[in-house]
Amino acid sequence: MSKFKQPSNVKQIGNIDEKIKIYIEDYAYTYLQQYAGGGNYNERLAFLIGKNISDGDTNIILISGAVCSKYTQHSDGILNITKDTWNYVYEQIDRYFSGFEVVGLMQSQPGYGAYLNEKYVTQFRNNFNKLYQTYLLCDPIENINVFHIFDALREKLEPIKGYFIYYQKNEAMNEYMIANKETKQLICDDETQKEEPPEITLRKRQFERIKKSNNDQRKIVNMLASLSAVLFLICFIMGTGLVQNEERISKLENELQTLNNSYAQTNTKNNNAESVFSMQETPQVIKNIEPSPEKTSKVLQTDSTTNNDETEKTSATPQIQQVMKNIEPSSENNSNDNQVPKTYVVKEGDSLSAISQKFFGNSSMINKIMELNGMDDADKIYAGKILKLPREF
Repeated sequence: MSKFKQPSNVKQIGNIDEKIKIYIEDYAYTYLQQYAGGGNYNERLAFLIGKNISDGDTNIILISGAVCSKYTQHSDGILNITKDTWNYVYEQIDRYFSGFEVVGLMQSQPGYGAYLNEKYVTQFRNNFNKLYQTYLLCDPIENINVFHIFDALREKLEPIKGYFIYYQKNEAMNEYMIANKETKQLICDDETQKEEPPEITLRKRQFERIKKSNNDQRKIVNMLASLSAVLFLICFIMGTGLVQNEERISKLENELQTLNNSYAQTNTKNNNAESVFSMQETPQVIKNIEPSPEKTSKVLQTDSTTNNDETEKTSATPQIQQVMKNIEPSSENNSNDNQVPKTYVVKEGDSLSAISQKFFGNSSMINKIMELNGMDDADKIYAGKILKLPREF
């Protein structure tokens, strides 16, 4: 064993155990990945070439090359290592990796992940009898690479959580890769194997189903993404339309409010006009129901000649006096007719209703005052304004 020299350019994969450290050169690592994936759904074996270095309490496995397994025989569901396989490996070590040894085995199992096949574990125990020799399990489909090592009693393979990939010039591995490039399809499989094992066929079918399921899921995801985009666009368009409609509705409400106010003002004017008309007709009605002076004098004369006491009683009756008072023209109104000025200066707090009440005894003259002064709004008066007052009412 030689003293270990730490590589200067390394990449850490996973967590590193302080008691055992595995370093694998990038050329060898790349070759193993391509080699495992090149077998399609078939399992493959390869031998790990390197050195074992003890550095105090730490055991270091340095992998700087790899040799494919050739002349294997397929039986009992696995690839079995033969004597010819070992002879081929040693020949390649002498030719390309002089001074190195076999430090482990790589087994690829597409689609099976990190599952340990007990048959391969037994084969590894029977062919690799050194505790530092490692077992690399690869799944090129799931992109899984896990190193294992036996416990002290060589009863159980335990996974190693992490390892290092280091980068340096590796001419030996480069020459081996170039030399074995053309025989790529024959280096792992048994040359006498002609029929595909049933478990390989089953594994292919399982992988095809998984692949098809993944493709279907991708299609569904893409369809949902497209549908979401369309729904977002529809919601955006509808939102924009609602904003525009809200503005139109607000404008329409304002127009309706304006029309309603205009109608209310018109209705108020019509009601005032009807009130004036009613007040104008009232004196005529009263005049029509007034008793004729001649008839009244005759009745009074008859009553006075026949029964003076009864006449005095009748004239004293409160109900008759009240009726006569209501029928007779108001002397107050007559006096107001003489007291109404031609003009009036508006004072603070005045309104047309108050002015009409003041001079005419009620608010029936508002419209005449507005008409006489050319007004279209009863509220448009101010202190100091001179109003003309109607003379006839």
